[in-house]
Amino acid sequence: MLYLVVFAGVGLLLSALGIYGVLAYSVARRTREIGIRMAVGAERRHVLAMVMKEGARLVAVGIAVGVIAAFWLTRLPAAAII
Repeated sequence: MLYLVVFAGVGLLLSALGIYGVLAYSVARRTREIGIRMAVGAERRHVLAMVMKEGARLVAVGIAVGVIAAFWLTRLPAAAII
C-alpha cells in the first residue's frame, strides 16, 4: 500500500511540474501581449484570471483524459481474461 501512495505522490508532483512548465512557457510567449494589455488599461487581476483560466483548462482536459483512460484501461485486463 505504501508503494501506491509513493507512486501517486510522484505522479502528482510530475503532473504539477508539467502544468507549471506549460504555463511558464505560455506566459513567456505572451509577455508582449500581457504588457500591451496592461498598458492599455487591463487590471492585474484580469490578466491573472486570463492565465489561471488557461491553467484550469489544461487541468480539466488532463483530468478528463485521465479518467477516460483509467476507465478504459481497467476494463482491458478483464476483457482479455474472459
